[in-house]
Parts: sequence; C-alpha cells; structure tokens
Amino acid sequence: MENVCTLLTTNILDVQQPTLLAQCREFGTDKVAVAVEKCQMLHKREKWDRLKTTAERLVATLKSTKQALPREGAYWPRAMSVALAYQALAAAHAEDWHHVARHADTAFVVGGPQEFVEVAELAAAQLSTATEEGHSGTTTDTTTATDNSSTSMLDVPPPTTAPLEQPIKRIPAADLEHHLATDPDTPVVVEGLQAEWRAPSRWADVTFMMRKYGARSVPLEFGMWPHLTEDMLTLREFFTRYFSQPATSTSSGGNGGEGDQKPEVAYLAQHNLLEQIPALQADLAIPDVCSTHDRSLHEASVWWGSKGTVTPIHFDSFPNLLAQVVGYKYVRLFAPSESSKLYPFTSGSGDAGDDKGSTNADNSDGEDDRSARACEQAVEGGRYAGQSNISRVPDPRNVDTDRFPAMKDAAFVEAVLAPGDTLYMPRSHWHFVTSLSPSMSVNFWWKEGGA
Repeated sequence: MENVCTLLTTNILDVQQPTLLAQCREFGTDKVAVAVEKCQMLHKREKWDRLKTTAERLVATLKSTKQALPREGAYWPRAMSVALAYQALAAAHAEDWHHVARHADTAFVVGGPQEFVEVAELAAAQLSTATEEGHSGTTTDTTTATDNSSTSMLDVPPPTTAPLEQPIKRIPAADLEHHLATDPDTPVVVEGLQAEWRAPSRWADVTFMMRKYGARSVPLEFGMWPHLTEDMLTLREFFTRYFSQPATSTSSGGNGGEGDQKPEVAYLAQHNLLEQIPALQADLAIPDVCSTHDRSLHEASVWWGSKGTVTPIHFDSFPNLLAQVVGYKYVRLFAPSESSKLYPFTSGSGDAGDDKGSTNADNSDGEDDRSARACEQAVEGGRYAGQSNISRVPDPRNVDTDRFPAMKDAAFVEAVLAPGDTLYMPRSHWHFVTSLSPSMSVNFWWKEGGA
C-alpha cells in the first residue's frame, strides 16, 4: 500500500494539484477549488471515509459539468486526475484494490499522467496476490480471476461470406517494403508479418488474458453509432460478456415483436492500450516499415470488440497497417478519387484527416430522416466535429440508392482479414470495417518524410 500511496501523493497530487488550484483562480471555478481543498484537508487528517465521499462527489460534478468547464490548459483532465487520485487514495487505505485500479485506469483514460498506469499495475498485483491467498479484498467485480466461463482458446471458425467481388491483392511480408517504394497508393493484404508475434496465441487465450489483465478497466463503446453509450468495464467483464458468451440486448423493433434478443455490440476502439498496459507490447512488434530513415511511427491503437462492430466509411491522413490478430474482419476500401461518390459530411471546418473513425455505425433502422439527423448531430457535437473525413453512408454493402445514388458507381476493393493478415491502407483511402466474429486487432499509423 505504501508504494501506491506514495505514487498518488508525491508523483501525482503534489504535481497536479498546485497547477489545478491556480487554474481554478484564473478561470473562476471556485466550487472545484473548494472541493479540492476539502479533499486535501481530509487527506492530511486521514479521514478516509469522508475523503471517499467528497472525492466521489467531485468526480460526479466534473463529469456532469464538463461542457461548462474551461477547455484551456488541460483543465478538465487535470481536475479529474486530482479527484480520481483522491478516490484511489481512499480506496487504498480500505485495501479496496479493485477500485484503486479502476480509479487509476479511469484517470489515465481521461488524460491523466502516466504514473496512474503504475498505480493500476500495483493495485492489480495486489488483487492477484489476494486471489492466490484465497481472499480478494473488497471488490465489486463479480467475475473473479478464477472464472471458468472460458477454459480454452477462443474458438473462432472462419465466417461464411459471399465471394469477394474485388479482392485486395495479397503479398508476402518480405515484399512489403518494395511495394511501399514502387506502388504506395495501392492497398495490399500482407501475409506473414505477424509470424514472430506472441499475440495471436496469447490474446486468443481468454482465460490467460482474464487472469493476467482482468482487473484492468478500459473504455468501451456500446451499441451502434450514432446511438452510442460509453462506460468503463474491467477486461475480465469485457471478455466474459463479449468473448466467452456473446451478450444479448432486448429490442422491441425486430420482426419477432417486442422482446427480440440480438447480440449486444461492445468495442474497445482506437485506444492506446499498449501504453495503458505496457506488458502487451511484448506480444507484438512494431513493423519495420513504420520506422525507417523517412518514416516514423505516429500512433498504435488497439481495437478489440464483439462480433458486429462497425467502423463507418472514413479516411485517415496517415498510412496505416491494420493487423488482424484474433478473429475475422471485413474491410472495404475506396480510393481518394471516389470521394465525390461517398457523400462526406461537410459541416464545420478543420483538418479533415486527423480523426481515425473509431466508432460503430447503425443501419438497423435504415437511413430515415431521424437517423440521418442523429448522425449529423453526432458529427457536429462529437469526436467528428469539424471533420469531413467520414461518409454519410452507413454501410456500403447495403446502400439506399435513392438517398445516395452515386454510391452505386463507387469503385472499391475488399478483403476478409483472417488471424495473421495485415492490411496496408494508403493515406486518404476511405475504408469501412466490420467484425465478422469476436475480434482483436492492432493498427499502426506512420508519418512520412518527417511530416
């Protein structure tokens, strides 16, 4: 416990809190300052129960008033970091290691400093030790590390799909560098790039993953865009619900009448999990082509999800390698020359290529006016604000040609990615991605020419 408390106090609070209080004075957020100072006082007096309650209220206030709080100077992430650090301190003194890990992971996800990763790792280690000794401490995680709901490798048989109309060319990994030098604007599926990775076998072992990383919490998207909800779940909960036995949700709009059951979609999408859980980095290797004399790695993201996740048609401003590690995905690509046929959103302005299109797209009810407006609102007010790199067409495989007549003439190429396949996508190529099974992928964007 001492190491955790030292990290939270010395490495996080003593660094972040003075800056936050100065910002509160600058921006006139007196209520936040009063709550932080009360937490500071309760911490010094070791009033752990009262500290827990006060910090909980502060976190709730910061979440509910986020849109009204200052956006300058990383104010909101810093305020959340301080509040969550106090929550974690109170939990540590109660030896509630589950909540210590959860608060630390949440703080990292909202933009807190890297030290929260170490706090979460220490808390998870305490949970592991407690489990081995036959007691788990105070926890609300209803699935323990010895859960037997999945006792073997994730069995994902090849999906049954229609023959591909325009299959993407396949090349061996040894030819990738030559391809990038001679034909960089053509997408290819690369075979053998993951040959030395441990990830395909380790990540498919759900029991191993739950035992090793189950206490860690991650941000998930639930449902289909633009009707998404977001929440944090432990990886143990995530794997149990969506990989061992796919969860279902009840709907009243299906053909079978009220109470239809359909698989619930959950997506850990475009997340820097390799930074949050650095041990995962040892399971893979950054492809050599991402780091050369004229290329540098820009970002690596993890994409883990249930069957049915959808990333809507969009493009990125960086070249991209999408490595399919576990399960299967269908991908359809359109060249930049097809942009006029893809009906991109045009609201707002700004850099059109900086968002990577990390969310699910809902076409279950068709492209009616209400759904279309919901999409527009999501773009205007959400992560796509000011972007024109996302298409208004929800699913290129099932297009409403009355609304999008030019779409039928858009040329495309496509692929079903199997475990071990890696797709090279040139910059500015539009792409649509959907999971055909529970799926785990990781992708690498790189910069070229010092861009």
